[in-house]
Amino acid sequence: MTGVVALYSLTGLVFILYVLLRMPRLALLGRGLLVVSALVHLCVIAILGLEMGALPLTSLPQALNMMVMCATLIFIPLTFGRKTTALGAFYSPAAAFILALISPQAGLSRGVIPQSQLWYPLHTLAVILGESMFIVAAVASLAYLIHEHLIRKGSIHALGKDLPPLTILDKVLMHSMSTGFVAITLGMLFGGFWAAGSGVALADIAVKVLTGAMTWAVFALGIHQRYAIGWMGRRTALIIVCGFTTTLLVVVLFWGAAPYPPLPGIAP
Repeated sequence: MTGVVALYSLTGLVFILYVLLRMPRLALLGRGLLVVSALVHLCVIAILGLEMGALPLTSLPQALNMMVMCATLIFIPLTFGRKTTALGAFYSPAAAFILALISPQAGLSRGVIPQSQLWYPLHTLAVILGESMFIVAAVASLAYLIHEHLIRKGSIHALGKDLPPLTILDKVLMHSMSTGFVAITLGMLFGGFWAAGSGVALADIAVKVLTGAMTWAVFALGIHQRYAIGWMGRRTALIIVCGFTTTLLVVVLFWGAAPYPPLPGIAP
């Protein structure tokens, strides 16, 4: 994982230099490094899965690891867009930070999920997709707020020339919210089926339920306010940034305080 963290960090540095120096070659280098980071990251996950004999999704660090991988696959085509290349400067450093945080525990496993537990992998994959879109929405929201701030200050030509246009950022934000809302909703339903069929107590998965419900509520609020009241751009971005920050704080505060419960029939 150390090499993956280093690659994402280097990628973020190159994209930041591209935004500051406006050199097209730096954009090409950043895109190439992001692709390489994704390939190496995917290989690390595949090796871990082979060692476990199952999807590496049996702990919170492994789930976060997969979440970053999915978000990277979403950001690659965005950075290849001429007007959205600068999003790499916002995403890559965040990805490096998350991976550095979880890397010591990403290889730990609490056991292999039985093949009969179909609802659990469906639930996990849906939630990971939804949370990945939450990361995309948060990055787009942060870029939107910074770009708008530069415009208000009148320094857009000095610092924000290569930042994505506000209209495009708003579209990225809306698409990520819509996709994330559907994925999280399905994940909560699949999770309910799994918990009911496995006899898992609500207290054992309280943190997972809380963070999932918070993410769902943030998406629901943003979509409702957009269509019911007409909130767009800055207000929606603020909802996403505040919701993402709050959810992240909950994850950090309860890190290790509420471990995943042992699955039925598996020794903890």
